[in-house]
Amino acid sequence: MSSDVTTPTVGAIFTAPMRVGESLPLVGSLVRGLRHRVSTGIDDVVAQLIRAIVVALADEIDLTSLVIDNVDLGAVVATVDLNEVITHVDLDAAIGRVDLMRVINSIDLDAAVARVDLMAVVRRLDVDAVVAQVDLDAAVARVDLDAAIRRADLIGVANDVIDGVDLTAIIREASTSVTADVMTDVRSGGERADDAVSEFVGRILRRPRSVEDDD
Repeated sequence: MSSDVTTPTVGAIFTAPMRVGESLPLVGSLVRGLRHRVSTGIDDVVAQLIRAIVVALADEIDLTSLVIDNVDLGAVVATVDLNEVITHVDLDAAIGRVDLMRVINSIDLDAAVARVDLMAVVRRLDVDAVVAQVDLDAAVARVDLDAAIRRADLIGVANDVIDGVDLTAIIREASTSVTADVMTDVRSGGERADDAVSEFVGRILRRPRSVEDDD
């Protein structure tokens, strides 16, 4: 609902007494024009004065602290429909204006990683579930075993094995065992040969065979 009442300006208030002269014959129009120019001049001066006062106050007063101390920002924010605001935000354009490399370069990754409890992260991992998702057959199939063997220092490995084995003791024990077996075989063979020769001579000389020979 609009109102026809007009709030008088400062100039109109100061020049109100001049309205009496506007009703005088001959000079009424002159008084009216003079009143109008005086009223306008006063309004301009007052406007400039107000602007000067506002600028001076802005220089002297910390408006940010004034707002924080006297305005319930939570209540103000509560009246804002953030979803509606977001729908009007061009996120692609906003992200496009961000220098991501500059942001990344300004981050101290070493300090960030140092604050991470890696053991706690590992303890939360379900290692069995991770391994279950790995195709070990496919992984092994991609391994070039020939290339791996070529890169392996087999001679060095063999030398390490040989260095850890007491070959002298093994050869000594083997030689002793073989010698003992050979001597046993030779001794047994000699005894059998003696028996054969004795039996042959006995037959030629027609000696009677002893009971031990029968056994």
